[in-house]
Amino acid sequence: MIQVGDSTVVYQSPAYVRGIINLRGKIVTVVDLGIKLGLSAIKLGEDSRIIIVEWNHEQVGLLVVEVAEVINLDKI
Repeated sequence: MIQVGDSTVVYQSPAYVRGIINLRGKIVTVVDLGIKLGLSAIKLGEDSRIIIVEWNHEQVGLLVVEVAEVINLDKI
């Protein structure tokens, strides 16, 4: 989980792609979960975060309004 900073716009990408960031030398796509879930776009605030997850052997950043709790889960 990282704080929201500047991201690079990706032209002609789906509306839910907020941009890309460089995370320790790796390019990570940032997805706006609000738009992806059919809700309104995430309004960035002081508590907004990017949650880094691995999906299909790639890292993806999920943009969220705030994080209430952090838990560890076992892989399935």
